[in-house]
Amino acid sequence: MENNSDYVTIPLPERFNKNTMYGFFSQIIDDNGNPIHKKVMLDFKTLTKFIEPAGICVLLNATSWMQANGVDVLCDLPETGTCGSKTHPIRYLDDVNFFDIFLGEKLFQSPSTQRRVLPLTLLKFSDSFQFLDTILIPQVNSWLSMDIKNQFPEFEMCFGEIFNNIRDHSGVDTGCVFAQHYKDYFMLSVSDFGVGIPFNVRKVAPDTTDGEAITMALQEGFSTKSTPKNRGAGLDNIIANIAGPTGGSVTIHSLKGFVRCSATDAPVVRNQSAPYPGTMIDFVIKTDNIPLIVDAEEGFEW
Repeated sequence: MENNSDYVTIPLPERFNKNTMYGFFSQIIDDNGNPIHKKVMLDFKTLTKFIEPAGICVLLNATSWMQANGVDVLCDLPETGTCGSKTHPIRYLDDVNFFDIFLGEKLFQSPSTQRRVLPLTLLKFSDSFQFLDTILIPQVNSWLSMDIKNQFPEFEMCFGEIFNNIRDHSGVDTGCVFAQHYKDYFMLSVSDFGVGIPFNVRKVAPDTTDGEAITMALQEGFSTKSTPKNRGAGLDNIIANIAGPTGGSVTIHSLKGFVRCSATDAPVVRNQSAPYPGTMIDFVIKTDNIPLIVDAEEGFEW
């Protein structure tokens, strides 16, 4: 039987969000993007306050990245009786399938509450268009009581483009997707643990920081030309068609780069203290502002 004392304990922050996740990453990933430890015990008992929707993708991405890089990952869980509150982050993780994916089983027999979520999905990006057509779009239609494919076609175009970019540039075929609907907006996160946007940008612009590299990737017409299909009409279109019309925002984390774009504010560009293992694109889409095509039946006249 293996001795758990061989494992380095990594406590999860009590509030797991886009701000605290970099302290977590600094304990598992070095500056060169390699695992710091070969055996890790994730301490879930310290996660007591809150985990935001993007944090759920982050956590699955981090555990998947460690396992893909040969790290033996165990978890130290609290007693289920101490997680009685419906809002407890451990109950939230269980409700959205995190433990089912990570451990192969749920911790609780029944969900704590009826959440309006697209459950956490570990997705092969080669299957992404089937996922988009049969799972993601029907779920959004259900939340918004609309036909988003015809009334807001930019949604399908943009998320198809995201899946294309990940498949073509990340170097991996697997990532995670999670979404949650609130009263007048929904949050959707797509994450992979591939090589990262800055890695590819520096093939053509070697002296850029990670934040600058993401900004370059957002410029219309920019291309790393890593595949014949990549001709630079990707991320800038995503920003223009999702953040702009809805009044929402798009935030990109990739390696040490951080870029946040919104309809109303100037882009925020930063270089973080620790690298994100791959890329996460985090959307806030304000549902009250979606510019609908009113008559979806008319089509085109030739």
